[in-house]
Amino acid sequence: MPRFLIEVQYDGSAYFGWQRQGDGQISVQEVVEASLSDLFGQPTTVLAAGRTDRGVSARAMPAQFTSETRLRGEELRRAIDFRLPPDVAIRSLREVPEDFHCRYDALGKVYAYRLNNARRRAPLARFALLWPRALDFELMHQASRALIGTHDFSSFATLLSEHPNKQTTQPDPDNPDKPQGNVRTIHEIATIRRGEIVSLLVFGDGFLRGMVRAVVGTLLEVATKQREASEVATILAARDRRLAGPNVPAHGLMLERVFYEDAERERWIARAREAATRPQGASDIQWPEELF
Repeated sequence: MPRFLIEVQYDGSAYFGWQRQGDGQISVQEVVEASLSDLFGQPTTVLAAGRTDRGVSARAMPAQFTSETRLRGEELRRAIDFRLPPDVAIRSLREVPEDFHCRYDALGKVYAYRLNNARRRAPLARFALLWPRALDFELMHQASRALIGTHDFSSFATLLSEHPNKQTTQPDPDNPDKPQGNVRTIHEIATIRRGEIVSLLVFGDGFLRGMVRAVVGTLLEVATKQREASEVATILAARDRRLAGPNVPAHGLMLERVFYEDAERERWIARAREAATRPQGASDIQWPEELF
């Protein structure tokens, strides 16, 4: 049966995350499946490259489905898109081989957390956390170095039990069918500034539930001198969620891209590494304009 890959863009503000909840709480997956089922006249399910939590948005969440539809290309994309609510859209669609798996074939992904580093509210900057306090970008950069590489990130994972100390395993939200420990790889953490908007980009192979928001919350404590940069390595080694900073609010977090080609992933990571060498800002690095 033909298999299709779509990139779903959504404002997560009104949704209880990507994954179907089944308890009356509306998810992005449910509205996409409703669109497909209405179009094809039969129940149709989608499988995504990962999950996003309640309130988190995505610029391009890959998801796949199979169908015997005769529609193809732009005609099919428009037909699906037409049936979606205003806060969800199909960014692209293409047919893929039957053995393609949007989750297991992914090579990595990048999240961006945005701050509005201004002293006044900005209603149009709704996908950025208002953060009027001064930030020491050099300290934040120093602290982030301890997180680069392959580590057990239990200290930065949202816990699934009521016992927050030294929990070492939880289901992988990116690969829920493959339970594993909390070891993940972060390739780079970079800061981009464009005016008053600060974007923290976090590149990795996969992320634990709440991991990016906890990492950002901890780095912000360092950047505002509430804790020392050297503490981050100690927090990481402790595998104790109580030691890290709080999860920052979900509305500032966006899944930017999931990579399926080494060349594209390496281009993005190379830019991030260049930006990381200039933590005070690097306006000359050519990022996709959509990041801003």
